[in-house]
Amino acid sequence: MIFRYVVALDRPLIALNFAFLAMIAFLPYPTDLLSSSTTTASVIFYATCCALAGLAEAAFCLYATRSAAGLTSPAAGQVRTDILIRMLRVPGVFVLSIPVAIFAPKIAPFVWLLIWISGRLLSRFRPLPIESDEGGAPSNVAANPKL
Repeated sequence: MIFRYVVALDRPLIALNFAFLAMIAFLPYPTDLLSSSTTTASVIFYATCCALAGLAEAAFCLYATRSAAGLTSPAAGQVRTDILIRMLRVPGVFVLSIPVAIFAPKIAPFVWLLIWISGRLLSRFRPLPIESDEGGAPSNVAANPKL
């Protein structure tokens, strides 16, 4: 979501993007491990890797929108909080599932459904504004009012 607002790049932003992409490229390994056995270690490892990927994406977003270098369009400031809430809910749910995995590793994956549920609730009660056709500031009209 934040990428539509990025208008310039610098080395730290590229490094943060690379860290995020490296975590995404690494995810097939914990996914394969989780698919072969739902042990406490495999669930915790998978949840940790997914949480780290989400945190890397949030770090990218924070740096891009708070950098003094002007890396994002002015409209990004208006939606920064909403985008961060959506980004941080994913690692938050994965971190929340780790204590569950310690006691019930087969139940912990069901905690991950909270990602979808929280996304639906956010779309319903705090929809993202959409950009106007003129490229100006976002309006408060939801892109899909049925969500």
